Amino acid sequence: MLATIDIVTHEDLEDIGPVQAYLELEQQSDTKPSLNLLYAMKLALEDRPWSSLTRAERVNLIVEIESWHEYQAQNADEIEQ
Repeated sequence: MLATIDIVTHEDLEDIGPVQAYLELEQQSDTKPSLNLLYAMKLALEDRPWSSLTRAERVNLIVEIESWHEYQAQNADEIEQ
């Protein structure tokens, strides 16, 4: 799945970051990627086990995604006007 956005190594994911990778997957995929993939990418970059992800970290990641969606929606509205 990550190869579809040219992420094939750990370094590739480090360069783009988990949030941007998730957003690109959303844009290029017919199906919405799972939030579990977002969490897994973050944990992989930090070499942490799944069980170490806190609720606050999950919420922060979701807020970043939602903020980007809101930003895109606002810019789309401005372009249409």
